[in-house]
Amino acid sequence: MTPVMDLIINGILAVLLVAVIIVCMIVYKRLQTIRDGQVEMRELMDSLNISVLQAQKSVKDISASSQDVEERIGIQITKASKLVDELTLITEAGNNLADRIDRNIANYGGDKSEDNETTRKQQKEILAALKEAR
Repeated sequence: MTPVMDLIINGILAVLLVAVIIVCMIVYKRLQTIRDGQVEMRELMDSLNISVLQAQKSVKDISASSQDVEERIGIQITKASKLVDELTLITEAGNNLADRIDRNIANYGGDKSEDNETTRKQQKEILAALKEAR
């Protein structure tokens, strides 16, 4: 081979080596970007895992709270039901008493003395008050 041919081949090889070095630098920078992205992705995944765990804990807390509230409401409903029953009985007893007083006043046939008149007035007032309370 002639020295000129050797020089041309060596020049071509030098240019190819420079091209390979440039390509390797570009690939290295891209790999570095990917590595940096992996670190960020790992941090994001850790943050997401922590958020999911906190959300699960919150859901459990809310569930426990709702069960507690449900129990308390059930107790209050039972108490209210008992009070309604009791008030119904009291109202019925009051209505029965008012009806009996009303019948007694209507059927009252005594003499018209002043004491009887006062008693009838009192009975009418009681009857009016009971009817108003209905």
